Amino acid sequence: MSESKRFSHTTEVVFIILILAATLAMLYYTKATGVPFKSFTESDVLAIITSMFVVAVFMERSIEAILTPVRAPDRQKIEQELEDIKRDAKNDDSKKGLQIAKERELATYKLNTARRAYWLSFGFGLIISVVGIRTLAGLVNPEDLNKLTDLHRTLFSFVDIVLTGGVIAGGSAAIDKIGRAISEFFNLRSATDAKPPQDTNT
Repeated sequence: MSESKRFSHTTEVVFIILILAATLAMLYYTKATGVPFKSFTESDVLAIITSMFVVAVFMERSIEAILTPVRAPDRQKIEQELEDIKRDAKNDDSKKGLQIAKERELATYKLNTARRAYWLSFGFGLIISVVGIRTLAGLVNPEDLNKLTDLHRTLFSFVDIVLTGGVIAGGSAAIDKIGRAISEFFNLRSATDAKPPQDTNT
């Protein structure tokens, strides 16, 4: 095993241990107990997923409106330079190396744009969740939350905010996959589906 791989493996192990230790410490000092889920139907869950989907769509359009004026000009410049290099490389093989370098530059630029979009999405998701749009809170009774200690309730809200922010940051496509998985689990079908649901009693 190379030195870099060994260091990376050790770092991952230490990180996992720190997470487990922090979880154990929070459990010990908060004396946290389980929060029971309230009784809900598949429509209740899908209502939450639909709300997250709508929020994610609006957020994606907002981030696109923010990033496009900032990142698009430089990307278009690199793409134009790449087209010029490709045209010259057809008649000059010595330009092949320059073409490869420019293609890598374009790929790196797109990757950096995607990374910025993700962190913006996560930031927006956290802000949206802070103002009150959350997932876990919709699955438990408010009375059960009110019975928690202040610290326990704060930790619950923190986890709910981070979880919701992560779900929203995944985008509408990821939320759509979650909705489809839930629909399949509950054996739900759209009215536009070609095949009717099978009778499980036959």
